[in-house]
Amino acid sequence: KSDRLSQIALPVNSSDDSSDEIGRLGAAFKDMAERIEQQMEKLVNSDTMRRDLIANISHDLRTPLATLQGYIETLLLKDESLADEERRNYLEIAIKHCEQLTTLVDKLLELAKLDSVEMKVLQEPFELSELVQDIVQKFQLMAGKKGIRITANIGQKIPFVKADIGLIERALVNLIENAIHYTPDGGEVKLALIPQGQTINVTVSDTGYGIPEDELPHIFNRFYQLDKSRKSDRSHSGLGLAITERILELHGRSIKVTSVVNSGTSFSFQLPIHPD
Repeated sequence: KSDRLSQIALPVNSSDDSSDEIGRLGAAFKDMAERIEQQMEKLVNSDTMRRDLIANISHDLRTPLATLQGYIETLLLKDESLADEERRNYLEIAIKHCEQLTTLVDKLLELAKLDSVEMKVLQEPFELSELVQDIVQKFQLMAGKKGIRITANIGQKIPFVKADIGLIERALVNLIENAIHYTPDGGEVKLALIPQGQTINVTVSDTGYGIPEDELPHIFNRFYQLDKSRKSDRSHSGLGLAITERILELHGRSIKVTSVVNSGTSFSFQLPIHPD
């Protein structure tokens, strides 16, 4: 979104007091100068964010591409001398990096679509409890491979909510993937639905590594990744939380996060109950 300088209307004074008129004029121009300075600062910050975003995208694309190219070149150069098991290992690694590239590109396209002015949110009533149960079932296998227990705490007679079911599903999937990624083996991921007035409070919590307090303001930034020591794991793009936040913004909602290092993290948002 582009920022526009505020238009300043100079005050009209019918008195003959020229010093008062000059004082008002000076105040008006001072106000205009301050507004211009603020806008310039915003533009500089926006340009810095744009540069960082491009740098992060380039890095995340270059790494799997370089690795993929290396393994393919090795296969071409040593094809006749490679054992079948070694050749298969090279191919499996190449396919893994292809999958990472596909995931990253898909998320970039998804984020671009969500940012587009043509993006339309189709809000309709649906049963949130059923959606949550389906998503939990979908992640049982992934969580099980890490020895993570994933559960859903759903109260009785949860009313229908009104939202875009496809987008809300995507938001929940991102939150669960994020929770599983940052939860060590043997941990737990929980989803909870709690009615609060005219809304349903949706919470995704985990018993993972937690987020340091100084990093909390940045976790929804695009490509921001926690735990730099494990950044070699390129399967986690750092776009999931940004996509989730954007989805909720399109619904006129916000997402909250609380976290304690080495204890876990909890994300929560609210959806409106359908009136009927």
